[in-house]
Amino acid sequence: MLNKRPTNRQLLIIIALLAQMAFTAILHSEHITDRTTPAGFSHLISLGVMTLTIFWTKPE
Repeated sequence: MLNKRPTNRQLLIIIALLAQMAFTAILHSEHITDRTTPAGFSHLISLGVMTLTIFWTKPE
């Protein structure tokens, strides 16, 4: 298992999770505190990204 190259599906999951973490960090950044986005907005997007990633990369 450790010697195998990661499959495209695993790489896609890793990239999606990193992108989600970066997006959440940007939205929660103290430099962007104009309060134009609702409080739960970033959490909804994070949940949506995780759900899409799980279903998108479901093994056949």
